[in-house]
Amino acid sequence: APFVPGVGEVDLIVEGVLVVELDGYGFHSDRATFRGDRRRDRSSLRVGMPTARFAFEDADPDRVLREITPICRALRQHPLDPGRTVPRATLALLAEARSAWTGPGRGRRAGVT
Repeated sequence: APFVPGVGEVDLIVEGVLVVELDGYGFHSDRATFRGDRRRDRSSLRVGMPTARFAFEDADPDRVLREITPICRALRQHPLDPGRTVPRATLALLAEARSAWTGPGRGRRAGVT
């Protein structure tokens, strides 16, 4: 599974700019998990990779692709800068995660379409 520094394993990293999480109710229905997911989203945002969450029932590939394509386009044009508060070692790991992205688009590296 793809890994984002400070966040952990994620479902997908798309085009090196967006984390996509597919949440089934069975694993995301209690308060602790709900809060943890929001903390992970904020951590991901702090390192410059926002998260798009989809309920498992909404995770049809055509819908996901249709919704994330304009997000990825905007992030490629105006990438989020993690700034000076992120440690250099974390930035290096993040660069590695971005280069090993999974998902649709130019330079596809995984079997996700």
